[in-house]
Amino acid sequence: MNTLDQPIPPAFALHYFEKRWIISAPVEDAWGWLCNPRTFTEGQLPPYRVEFLPPLPELPADFSEGVFTIHHGPLINFAGVITKIDKNQYRELRYFYGSYALSLRLIRPTKLEFWVEPVGEDTQIRMRIECLVRRPIALLWSALEWLFFLPFPWMMGRAISRAKA
Repeated sequence: MNTLDQPIPPAFALHYFEKRWIISAPVEDAWGWLCNPRTFTEGQLPPYRVEFLPPLPELPADFSEGVFTIHHGPLINFAGVITKIDKNQYRELRYFYGSYALSLRLIRPTKLEFWVEPVGEDTQIRMRIECLVRRPIALLWSALEWLFFLPFPWMMGRAISRAKA
C-alpha cells in the first residue's frame, strides 16, 4: 500500500519524484507564493485549468485543509483534497482514486507534498510527488516530471521578486 492506502494494481509500482531548491527569499515569502491559489490558477494554458473548492460555500477557496482541488486538461486529471497544512513548513495534498496523468492505465498520482525551511536568509523548498506508475515507464515519468518542474524555482523567485518591487 502507498501512504494514501489506495491499492496498488498489478504491474504498477509506487514511484516518488523529489526536487529541492533554494530561493533567495524569507520562508514567509516562499510559503506565501506556494499557498496562493493564483500561483496555480493564473497563467494556465487553455484548455488546462486548476480549481479550488471549499467543502462549504461560506469558506474561502484557498489553500486550507479540506479544500478540494483539481488540475485538469488533456491527458491529466489530478483531483484531490488538501489534507494537512503546517504554516510556513509543510503542505500535503492527497489525490483521489481515479486521478491520472497521460492515462489511468499508466500513471496515477496519489500525493503531493511541500516542505519549506530556512537556510540562513534563504529558503529551501522540497517537493515530493507520489504516484502509482506502470513499471516500464517509471524512468520516462521521472524525466517528464523533471522537465515539467525545471522552471518552477525560477518562476517562484521571479514572482517573489516582483511582489517585493
